Amino acid sequence: MKKQEFFKLYDKVFLPLGFTKDEADPLFPYSINLASEESIEENELEPEDIPKLLYGNTGINSGYCIYTGSHFVWLNIGEASEALEFSKKIIAFEAV
Repeated sequence: MKKQEFFKLYDKVFLPLGFTKDEADPLFPYSINLASEESIEENELEPEDIPKLLYGNTGINSGYCIYTGSHFVWLNIGEASEALEFSKKIIAFEAV
């Protein structure tokens, strides 16, 4: 599937749910921040440290995952809305 076809098919799934599209990211074209702007500023998080719900493929795993800043936690979830609902149940990301 060509890149344009991929985005034409998946934009209508992800964008209405609040995901952002990154056409330059070869692994994770759709993501949504799991931290509020206030929390990001308050904790002085760098972009690569912001927890996110991602959709994509690493070559080893594919589908939905939660990025913690240092790990990908892969989810056994098939639908974008279900992954988003699951991510809303996470109340904190705390460094060890």
